[in-house]
Amino acid sequence: MTVGALAIFVALPLVVLAGVPPTEEDCQERLTSIRAAIENRDLDRALKLSELLVREPGVLYPQACTADEPYAGDSLSNLPKLPTPDYKAMRSQNACGNVFVLSLIAFYTSQVYLCGEEGKDIYAALIYSEAVIAIICLLGLALGDPGVVKRSRETCFPLPNAISEALLAGKDLSSIRSNVRGDDGRTFCVRCFVWRPDNAGEVHHCSICQRCVTHFDHHCGVFGRCICGRGFGGNMGYFKVLISMFFCAFCTWVAFLLFLMETAIFDHADPPV
Repeated sequence: MTVGALAIFVALPLVVLAGVPPTEEDCQERLTSIRAAIENRDLDRALKLSELLVREPGVLYPQACTADEPYAGDSLSNLPKLPTPDYKAMRSQNACGNVFVLSLIAFYTSQVYLCGEEGKDIYAALIYSEAVIAIICLLGLALGDPGVVKRSRETCFPLPNAISEALLAGKDLSSIRSNVRGDDGRTFCVRCFVWRPDNAGEVHHCSICQRCVTHFDHHCGVFGRCICGRGFGGNMGYFKVLISMFFCAFCTWVAFLLFLMETAIFDHADPPV
């Protein structure tokens, strides 16, 4: 039996059983893909490709399937791998941010030991508290989830027509650069392969982190992370509190210097006659 005959033998029974006549152009395209799969002795792929012949034009799932019962062949494991983040840029940015924050903490806390006993306890309590809060926020930025749209059956399926057909045909998807807009107003990211929620503010695919994030504000080049969230959601809370600790520590230090200067002036004043 020739390859072409075997391809037709695999595909036509499915067409007859389904009772949905495919278009001639669609048949020719699918039969070509089926022949290639059979030549490579990949019968599972040949059968999967032949299923497209029993579908109506533009419909990605068999007629018996509904939105509540997605096509059983769709699996997260069959999707392309997530794009690799630019770890080099992220690590260098994060290292700069860590060095900057820890240097400020070292400077402000060292002032405790460079001054006299006058007012030392109050300054130490304030500056150490601010340093601990800053370190917690730094860890929160580095380890917390900014609001990444994670892959799941709910966020990935159903795939758009163009994406599903390209995957089944084994085509390279790197040339597809434009996201797909669905009928419900959501957009499908062609790099993460997820449907972006339409009620999560600005959803953005970061070119450095290589993930779609909700309520996107900006990618911080100092800490190497996307800063996202509404109010104190996501990692926005850590970012806001960390910035506020910079100002609090500076104000605490300046207030303590003024206190020391005033104390020194008072101590060196001439005693009353």
